[in-house]
Amino acid sequence: MNDDVVRIVPCEDQSAEEVAEVLSQAAAEQGLVEEVVVDGEQVIAPRALMTGSAPVVGAGFPPPPQGAADGSSTSGQLYRLQGPIALG
Repeated sequence: MNDDVVRIVPCEDQSAEEVAEVLSQAAAEQGLVEEVVVDGEQVIAPRALMTGSAPVVGAGFPPPPQGAADGSSTSGQLYRLQGPIALG
């Protein structure tokens, strides 16, 4: 498992692309060099965005971890968003 990244499952009201855009902007504001990418219906993002200090707002962000994601070398911890997110 890659401890530097997390996998985020968007809520029903927001696409993976929309979540990736918000998290990419948040990463840029924090000076993070790691990329935020869409992988199917999930978003792979730097773990640092889940610390709570990211300028992201939304229903319960950051969400509680859901367990480990399986199936790739960039597995990471899995998080499931409860609602849409945006920059704060």
